[in-house]
Amino acid sequence: VLELLLQLIYFLFGIYLKAAGADVEVAFRGDQAIELVNGHKFDVILLDLQMPGKDGFTVIKELKNKGVETPVIALTAHGMEEEKRKTRNAGFVDHITKPVKSDLLVERVFSALS
Repeated sequence: VLELLLQLIYFLFGIYLKAAGADVEVAFRGDQAIELVNGHKFDVILLDLQMPGKDGFTVIKELKNKGVETPVIALTAHGMEEEKRKTRNAGFVDHITKPVKSDLLVERVFSALS
């Protein structure tokens, strides 16, 4: 059930970003995200910290070890300062707390591009 809910959330985020003019690829699991990045060049990566398969911290570590320099934004339900510090230390360029309004999501993603 949780994985299905995550898929719905990722699908909605994709709709918001596509409506703003972005090309969007979606991975529903952390291991899928790594495979997707291996085959493509992305301008920004939005990564949920609690993805099934591999969590966001594991994924960003593997991407950084492979030399991926694409900006990565953490997406999480945890908004406390400690969690924000953990994401910064892991190499995330931003930290978005769920639930998030569509306009804020779009603003933060496009902000990471500049």
